[in-house]
Amino acid sequence: MVMLISLTLLLVFQLVIPSSQAFDYFTNCTGSSNYTQNSQYQKNLGNLLAELTAKASLSGFYYTSVGQIPDKVYGLYLCRGGIGSQGCGQCAYVAQGSILKECPIQIWAVLWYDNCMLRFSNESFYHQMDDYPSNVAWNPENITSNETQAFSKVLNNTMMDMTPEIVNSKVKFGTKMASITGSKKLYTLGQCTLDLSADDCGRCLKIAIGKLPMMLGGRALLPSCNVRFEVSPFYGNTVNTSFLLSAIINSTSTVTRDKQQKRLSHIAIAVSIPVIFAILLLAGAFCCIYNRKAATPSPELKEIVTVESLQYDFKTIRVATNNFSTDNKLGQGGFGVVYRGTLPNGQEIAVKRLSSTSGQGIAEFKTEVLLVAKLQHKNLVRLLGFCLQAQEKLLVYEFLPNSSLDKVLLDENMNPKISDFGLARLVGADQIQGDTNRIVGTYGYMAPEYAMAGRFSVKSDVYSFGVIVLEIVSGHKCNSTAFPFHEESLLQRVTWRLWNLNAALELVDLRLKGSFSSEEAVKCIHIGLLCIQENANKRPTMAPIVSALNGSPVVLSEPTPPQLIAPSSSTSGQSSTIFSGSKDITDVYPR
Repeated sequence: MVMLISLTLLLVFQLVIPSSQAFDYFTNCTGSSNYTQNSQYQKNLGNLLAELTAKASLSGFYYTSVGQIPDKVYGLYLCRGGIGSQGCGQCAYVAQGSILKECPIQIWAVLWYDNCMLRFSNESFYHQMDDYPSNVAWNPENITSNETQAFSKVLNNTMMDMTPEIVNSKVKFGTKMASITGSKKLYTLGQCTLDLSADDCGRCLKIAIGKLPMMLGGRALLPSCNVRFEVSPFYGNTVNTSFLLSAIINSTSTVTRDKQQKRLSHIAIAVSIPVIFAILLLAGAFCCIYNRKAATPSPELKEIVTVESLQYDFKTIRVATNNFSTDNKLGQGGFGVVYRGTLPNGQEIAVKRLSSTSGQGIAEFKTEVLLVAKLQHKNLVRLLGFCLQAQEKLLVYEFLPNSSLDKVLLDENMNPKISDFGLARLVGADQIQGDTNRIVGTYGYMAPEYAMAGRFSVKSDVYSFGVIVLEIVSGHKCNSTAFPFHEESLLQRVTWRLWNLNAALELVDLRLKGSFSSEEAVKCIHIGLLCIQENANKRPTMAPIVSALNGSPVVLSEPTPPQLIAPSSSTSGQSSTIFSGSKDITDVYPR
């Protein structure tokens, strides 16, 4: 059981549930802090939900807030296009009961039903695009192999055609139907919250579409938008959006009222702005003159330098690591060396010193600093800051005692954490395959088609996941020469041989001393082998893998051999599309 929990935690960034046909509702408040029972915040939340529920029969979209900071609560609801007054009111009423049942003391939560979405938080989220938390649901029926290419093309084209129609619509809602093959048709739907700008709506839909599973139906649910597709109708031939139009008037009235209430303060601000601007102008001029005397970083680094709150002094880092002493060295990866350090306040840190001759350039560095610094999650290694000094580029992380900053890490309580998002973030969120002439990563974890030819896809990540699964089961790294079968250093090769000998349990870490479920161990090894199959098209997608790891009734096919030859560093300039629907895991309507 511990083994499966650890594996499941690796997937905390993409919350998924099975079977869109069985979809009732999904609530997320993971990571939210709690409010005190009978507090002012709880009273304000009750009043907020009551007001939202009352408005739902009058308008298809509404947002408001109740109370004063720090007990102020913000909330909104959105009903699906085509849902009238009665349906919207009923959905909102049921939703407010469900969200309090699932998240009884959390300060923020979001809930999705088929016909409506409800959200509240202690922080304002109006007029901004949010893509976390997200949820993906899918139809358990796989696409047949002879339909995969045609289906994928029709789905992508239909979603791309529908997006600008939604963005340019007053109600931020749209549907579209297309023919797949013969009499089989595709039905799609998309919607954004009405407070979003056209640009933010487009960005949200693009992210949501990129999360859709390649199955015979699915949906991606984000706080600011949602998309869905099925091969059977799930909305009427004529979708009446008049009820949503009333929401535009109500939203405009709300904004107007807020402006009137703040008019006097705006006048005062307007009077003081010229004075403040003059002071800032003089200060800015002084800073420009002063900074011209110092070493100026390259234009690519200017965006990083502006993030002053995250920047450490190089001397501080050098002292903390004892001048980057080899005694403080934690490990070495593809982009440089990691050192342990201690700041003057006693805080322990891990410093990644990026090599000037390594593959990482300004793009990766900017990506890791600007994006990872914004990510806050219990299963993410926290980036504390960075340092730039001439050619030196340093990243400062929280220190984790049970591993170096490589792959998946464990803290003092053996909780898994993930670091090094620089490379992963270079691939666009809507990109499911491609090729590159620059191979970056650690051999053994890279899929063979990427390591040898530079081709990558969503199945490349599946391969890496499979390697990590086998590492967790065995307690050894994939390229460890200390493995008990020392003449076979590749973990993949050992696993495949033991599997064929019906001796898979011999792979399990001896340190467990038999205190594990044999059935679960074999299942994990089975999934690991399916993920590292040499043929990328045969590897499963992550959605059914989650179902299997969560104990849902899943049929696992026999794996084919993994790549058993030594990795090559050769690259290819030719592009190849290797993404395909998987038939190796069949989801049997899990609940």
